[in-house]
Amino acid sequence: MQAKMRGFLMVLCIAVLLLHTGCTKEAAVDLENSVPGYPIVVNNYDSEGREASYSYQRPPQKVLSTYPGATELLLSLGLDANIMATVAPYGAPPEELGKRYDALSILQAAFIPSQEEIFAMQPDFIIGWAHNFSASEMGEVHNWQERHIGTYVVPGTLQHIQPTIENSVYPFIADIGKIFGIEKKAQAYIDACRSEVTIIRQKIGTVEKRKKVIILQEHGKSTYSLYGNRYIIDDIVQKAGGENLVQEQTSFVGPERVLGYDPDYVIYVSYSLEPGKNLSDAEVKEKLQGNPEFHSMKAVTEGRIINVPFNDVNNCNERVIEAMKKIAQGLYPDKFL
Repeated sequence: MQAKMRGFLMVLCIAVLLLHTGCTKEAAVDLENSVPGYPIVVNNYDSEGREASYSYQRPPQKVLSTYPGATELLLSLGLDANIMATVAPYGAPPEELGKRYDALSILQAAFIPSQEEIFAMQPDFIIGWAHNFSASEMGEVHNWQERHIGTYVVPGTLQHIQPTIENSVYPFIADIGKIFGIEKKAQAYIDACRSEVTIIRQKIGTVEKRKKVIILQEHGKSTYSLYGNRYIIDDIVQKAGGENLVQEQTSFVGPERVLGYDPDYVIYVSYSLEPGKNLSDAEVKEKLQGNPEFHSMKAVTEGRIINVPFNDVNNCNERVIEAMKKIAQGLYPDKFL
């Protein structure tokens, strides 16, 4: 019995020693590969807007972006080399980023790759629209995180909040700065955006009677959508001195629904079918004024149309500030002389 006990204790000691040695080795490897300032935890969301956090051990090196606005932000922050693949831009990217965007690996999928394609690419970070992370599209956030792949839902794409520049754009930029360890550069970007917003609002000044608008997007075959307060363009319009007559998003309706409003201005969210191109202001005006369905809308017949490309208001970066400026200039041209 004593011999058996001594044997058992010896085996137990060896097991403990091996376990201790293994842990020590693993800790040494982690210490060797550690990155200053990491790990960091970033709080984000899943597709339904529920909070989901992730611990980053180092800056992501193989980024898959299915949101062009995120791709543009990464480029603006000098993270070209970290982008493994992305989708094509919605229209024309900013002129200063055009060549760099073209140099990226563009996915063949029009909007998102399949889950099988993502597995094959083996990214370490995926960023996209909220709905991209549903089970029926790219897959749920927690499934990727369990595979040690970071995920990030762009806040401005969540449907459970009323997105604003303050709660969507600035936090997005700040989070990207934190994830990639470039907080100072990201803060400088935010400060530049804040400064531009301040300048625009100072130019507008006090508005006694806000210009009434509808925010219209055409889908073809006499179907339209009217943007409500669940999209960031609503906040942009308010900051630009406008009043959106539509409170709730109205999607894929006929012209008669649109004609139920009598706006001072129509803000037209345009989208070109030609890749890499935006519709010009002249093209949009001709398009709307040439549409017999809107001949009874005074704002259209009198040419009070403000063209805002889809990619300007669905990027959650500095482009939304540019869109705000264009809308403000369209509503109150005399204040920008």
